[in-house]
Amino acid sequence: MPLIILEEAIQLAYENLESKDFSEMIRELRNAIGLKLYKAAELIGIAPARLKNLETGYFRIMPKEIELNVIAQLYDIEVGTVKSKAQEHVKQRLRAKKVRLNEKL
Repeated sequence: MPLIILEEAIQLAYENLESKDFSEMIRELRNAIGLKLYKAAELIGIAPARLKNLETGYFRIMPKEIELNVIAQLYDIEVGTVKSKAQEHVKQRLRAKKVRLNEKL
């Protein structure tokens, strides 16, 4: 990929961070910088399956502090942004679970 196109993709990914949820944000940033999932997982220090779950939103428990810190460092974004987006995701998943449980009753 030519450098100019890569720079544009990265810039676009960073410009729209506020409108993205946690999973979408980290997936798009990884793709924008051209990292394969397995390589990003290796750099973060987690299994590729774990990163896939984080990127698809398939998690209900808050990621570990070290995971969030390394993700922020890898993608050069504020740790606070990463943490708040992950927390919001977990809250939404818990709310959805409560709604499903109430519907079953």
